[in-house]
Amino acid sequence: MNNSKHFRRNNIKNFFKAFIIMILSITLCLHMQSIVKASTYTDLGLKKDVSISKSWTVNFNKALSATTINATNIMVVGQNNEHKDISVSLANGNKAVIVKPIINYEPNKTYTIIVTVNVKSTDGKPFPKEVRMSFITKSEPVKYKIVLDAGHGGNDPGAIGPTGLKEKDVTLAITLKVGSILVKNGVETIYTRTTDNIPWSTNEAQNLQARCDISNSAKPNYFVSIHENSFSAPSATGIETYYFTGSVAGQKLAQAVQTELVKVTGNVDRKIKTTSGLYVIKHVDATSILVESAFISNPEDERLLATQAYQYTLAKAIATGILKTLGISNIVY
Repeated sequence: MNNSKHFRRNNIKNFFKAFIIMILSITLCLHMQSIVKASTYTDLGLKKDVSISKSWTVNFNKALSATTINATNIMVVGQNNEHKDISVSLANGNKAVIVKPIINYEPNKTYTIIVTVNVKSTDGKPFPKEVRMSFITKSEPVKYKIVLDAGHGGNDPGAIGPTGLKEKDVTLAITLKVGSILVKNGVETIYTRTTDNIPWSTNEAQNLQARCDISNSAKPNYFVSIHENSFSAPSATGIETYYFTGSVAGQKLAQAVQTELVKVTGNVDRKIKTTSGLYVIKHVDATSILVESAFISNPEDERLLATQAYQYTLAKAIATGILKTLGISNIVY
């Protein structure tokens, strides 16, 4: 009897040991999560200077159940516990899982791959304990930098539509969406404002100069100011984009953005226009444009501008024009 019990104990130990060593090909640093006790998972070390597009192969010593291989049971989280969008797929006779970022990781950030106990082999056996492995991405040099300026804000509502929609709210919503797309495509994005709470003076010239100062300090490739148009006749509609008179680079950027906006909206093309009088266009050092993406004074335009879907349509077009001008063609949305 004693020998039999000893034999069974050894078999149980070997069984659990086999699962603990199932992950073979990833050597990462565990990012400690405050909500999980250390004893509830296995830490597999640190990996530094990882490419932002890194694809990991996780090898197992048994074939895995395909129904348990998904982005819920195997996940990647950022340093603030936000979930990263990934794809997971089986390989090597179902004994390996390939983990890829859908959008590249951010540079110089810590991420953690988590293999949960819900991953099972084809015989239904799960991990005895969750496995966590972290990695730090490389600090990659900034190639492109854009300053986005959401027109108006704070005490300045901008133009107001027939039902009370404020230009400052629409421009902020569109601007943040443009920035999100630019960041996804590896473009450093700086905003003149990200909320309606702005600390600047109510003096218009000082307000506008503060925006120019942000841009001039950042030294971006482009400065893009986003506005909505207005006119006394409610029937006025269309899209127009301004650039500084004589700027060849500004003309190119303005035309690219204008073309994309007209294409996706089908709205009236009021063409690109030169200006030397618009304050932010005149006083920023960078190549600059000012976009009037619709007439908020037009009832139908206002109705569309109030919707998240149309705001995103405009933002996607503006971002696409910027990215194409920068020479980025494989755009991620």
